[in-house]
Amino acid sequence: MLSRHNHGFTLVELITIVILLGIVSAYASSRFFGKSSFDAQLIEQEVLSSLRLTQLRSMNRSGFCGRWLISSNQVIQVSPTLSAGSCSTTLPTDTSDSSYVNGQEANVQLSLEADGNVNFIDFDTLGRPEQCSSDCTVTLTGQSGVQRFICINAQGGIYANASSC
Repeated sequence: MLSRHNHGFTLVELITIVILLGIVSAYASSRFFGKSSFDAQLIEQEVLSSLRLTQLRSMNRSGFCGRWLISSNQVIQVSPTLSAGSCSTTLPTDTSDSSYVNGQEANVQLSLEADGNVNFIDFDTLGRPEQCSSDCTVTLTGQSGVQRFICINAQGGIYANASSC
């Protein structure tokens, strides 16, 4: 009787190696890319939610302030209880509103490109941004230089984009 000598790996050994390589590569990639690239993505989702909340409030409550304000690393809807004519252009001290996003803790910088070189966007009762005759862009920059973009078109569409708008 002839004996067979297999010179190879079993399926269990191969699967074990693939799983171990996956774990090591996930750990190494998080060290390579750094935490800030994930922070920029997280802040991007929060800023999208803040913009959409301000837009929805403006469409549902005419006559009130529908201004979304941005500073270097914070965004908020300016007091949603104020009348439309008394919107402020400075960041309020009361940041308890649910539209508030703080990118300072994650070292994410925010900037806005809009008509008139302003740091705010006013939404009308149809949800259209008044400062965006063409696309407006909110740029998020993480501490490692990773950039994310949020685009706001003149008709009120708000969406995230990995490259520029």
